[in-house]
Amino acid sequence: MKALINENKTLIVLLVMLAFVVAGAFYYYGVYPKNEEKKRMLRTVEALELEINQLEQNIEHASVVQAAPENEFQLRKKLPEKREISKLLMSLQEIELISDAKILSIIFNDYDASVSNSSLIEGVDDEEEGAVQEDSGQDGEEEDVPQTNIDITSLPEQLKLLSLQVHVLVPGDDQLLQFIQEIEALDRVIRVDDVQFSKAGEEELASENPDESIGVTIQLTTFYSGVGGE
Repeated sequence: MKALINENKTLIVLLVMLAFVVAGAFYYYGVYPKNEEKKRMLRTVEALELEINQLEQNIEHASVVQAAPENEFQLRKKLPEKREISKLLMSLQEIELISDAKILSIIFNDYDASVSNSSLIEGVDDEEEGAVQEDSGQDGEEEDVPQTNIDITSLPEQLKLLSLQVHVLVPGDDQLLQFIQEIEALDRVIRVDDVQFSKAGEEELASENPDESIGVTIQLTTFYSGVGGE
């Protein structure tokens, strides 16, 4: 009888140890990498915010900019005079191919005029057109219009904003990180405002072949001077 009790105690201890090992493995291989990835993204976003703040200060305090032609060219690549939405869409399409991601939709808000007045659809395939939603300035889907957390009233008068919300599907964390890094590597100044993940439902996770793709909503804000008109 005593030997049976000792065996039961040993079995309980082993089960407890096994539970700790399983929990530790789940945290190390499941939770920990995602936390580290999120921290890395936040550090990247903070670095970009510092660069944008510096650019805003330069624009605010400089009354007249006397730059050499090559410097002026580089400046216009970072801060174009117009919205240049077509170029922005082309850049996102290139990043989509490079990072093996799939852009599901893009929602714009330029705060000044309807995007439909710009060359938004020019150079975009018919399939891509259906994925781009425009901010018409009317009520209805106000909650879907991207709103930057930048205080617009505090910006210099000549600095204009263009916000966009990109819904993207990526195979994994590496592709998502590459997608964001490629955006940050563009010549044009683009601020990553927010990154939100959509989780798979219980039914999908319980299926035999669950879709491991990650749905992500990335909110971006870019700038243009508005000097050369809209």
